[in-house]
Amino acid sequence: MYIFICLSKLSGRRVGVFQAWGIALTIILLIRPFSVLSIGLQLSFLASFCLIILEMILKRIGKKKINGITRSILIALSCSLGTFPITRGFGFTFSEKSLLANVL
Repeated sequence: MYIFICLSKLSGRRVGVFQAWGIALTIILLIRPFSVLSIGLQLSFLASFCLIILEMILKRIGKKKINGITRSILIALSCSLGTFPITRGFGFTFSEKSLLANVL
């Protein structure tokens, strides 16, 4: 995803974050179609989607109003809660301690 954003800046074109996210997912699925069944692909793309949404929300609120610790907690919560359905769907458990570990 980062490569597409960098290439767009070098070429002078503007590519949105969601477009880069979708292009990266499409290329991965074109190369390996059965990777859609991989929990790693699902979790990583869902976590990155949650981070993109969180960043959009923080831009609306204003980054200056949120300090570093609060931002770290929001990032950990966003990823944990966003990936929770897939994690539970594959039978894994959710540990509250993971939120604290991700913040530290």
